[in-house]
Amino acid sequence: MEVDRRDRGARRAHGKSDPIDACAAATAVLSGRASGTPKSRNGIVEAIRALRVVRKSAVKARTQTIDQIRSLTVTAPSALREKLRGLPTAVLIDTLARTLPTGDLMDPDLTARTALRRLVTRAARSLVALPGVGSRRPASC
Repeated sequence: MEVDRRDRGARRAHGKSDPIDACAAATAVLSGRASGTPKSRNGIVEAIRALRVVRKSAVKARTQTIDQIRSLTVTAPSALREKLRGLPTAVLIDTLARTLPTGDLMDPDLTARTALRRLVTRAARSLVALPGVGSRRPASC
């Protein structure tokens, strides 16, 4: 059974809390006042809801990855930081996707480049999968 929310007057008089709302919902069902029809959870509305959930998650993951990339560029060695500073996000991601870090793993510059490349590969697989984008191209930073 689906129960509509209590009217505003009842909420103001008795307050808002989960236990109070649960008791009010149970009382409405037992007394027959609950007239809500449960959602069928199918059709176009449910499909759109599922797509919105997935999109929200993807946008959140992308934002977190871009934040990590920006944080790493701030703390990167100065030569690398200067090359990446001020780049718009799309250009920064493209630049990092084309980078092929090589050298000594004890070098902070190489470590920063490798970490940035890994973040881009993880967050932008579809970009890196495009022809001509990826680790086979010469390093641009």
